[in-house]
Amino acid sequence: MIPGREHVPVLVFHDDKKDLIIRAGEVQGYCNDYFFSCLERWALTKMWGLAHGKGWANEPIEYIQAISILENEQNLLEHEEIEKRSAETKSKTAGK
Repeated sequence: MIPGREHVPVLVFHDDKKDLIIRAGEVQGYCNDYFFSCLERWALTKMWGLAHGKGWANEPIEYIQAISILENEQNLLEHEEIEKRSAETKSKTAGK
């Protein structure tokens, strides 16, 4: 986890009764078999597309939600890495 992100909501589940908000600092406690199953499905989807081959509307909602969550987190981490590299480059350039 990136230091300072412990409080950031990374996952929100909605149901009829309540919302469950999981913050970055709590994620490790959720890394169980279900999580790794979702991660595996996400990786397979990235390589081969959706399992049923008929578009996202024909997939179970839980499957789409899990893939969306993991995809959004990957995008956020990539963005943060780009920002970090950009700042380092600017710092090196300014120091010359």
